[in-house]
Amino acid sequence: MKINRLIIFSLAAILLGGTVACRDNSRKKALEDERQNWETSLKDSLTLYERQLKEAQTEIPVLRQTLDSLLSQFTPVNNPREVEGYYIYSPARGRYPLTATSVTARLSKSEIPEIIAALKGGNFSAVRFLSDGQSIESQRVPHDQALNYRAAGLNTVAFTGEEVEKMLEFVYNHAEDKIKIEFLNPEAVRNVIMSDGEKATLTATYRLVKAPRELREAEKSIPVISRKIQRLREREESHNS
Repeated sequence: MKINRLIIFSLAAILLGGTVACRDNSRKKALEDERQNWETSLKDSLTLYERQLKEAQTEIPVLRQTLDSLLSQFTPVNNPREVEGYYIYSPARGRYPLTATSVTARLSKSEIPEIIAALKGGNFSAVRFLSDGQSIESQRVPHDQALNYRAAGLNTVAFTGEEVEKMLEFVYNHAEDKIKIEFLNPEAVRNVIMSDGEKATLTATYRLVKAPRELREAEKSIPVISRKIQRLREREESHNS
């Protein structure tokens, strides 16, 4: 009986030792897998940020060249009767201020886009652009002899604000399509088809709105991405030391 008990105890100890060893091996493997996953994730992140950094560094000269090219197509204007100067698309400079039913655009020196619309022989307070089943409408500007003024049978309205950039983008996206302009007061009082010259002016102005913004964003991304890369490399060195 004593021998049997010793055998049983010995077998139990062996089994228990084997179980503990298996658990230890499983823990070691789990830790090793976790370490490898961490290293893989860190390397992937480094590769991603390094690629983003290279892309931004390559993009910046292209964006600067694009901005310079756009600015060469615009005429800077400083009118002493206005608080701030502006840029206007050079081919449209000779038609501004407007003297007939039409639309144009300009960009203030503080990079605020404006759409100016004029209607001969009628009054309006807003405009709507329509193309390919889609439309976009400006905010309403009441007659105040400032942003909405009348002279010699011509009603001119200057539009600013978030809607203006969206309206410029609308024209940019539909530049190859027919675009109808509706003059509203508050319902449509007149509609005309936007000319190719008007499309070109609004499209170029939209591009000039976007270009400096895209350049600034690319330039700001360089130190941000560089800091992320530096932190990951420090973590990698600390882990390997």
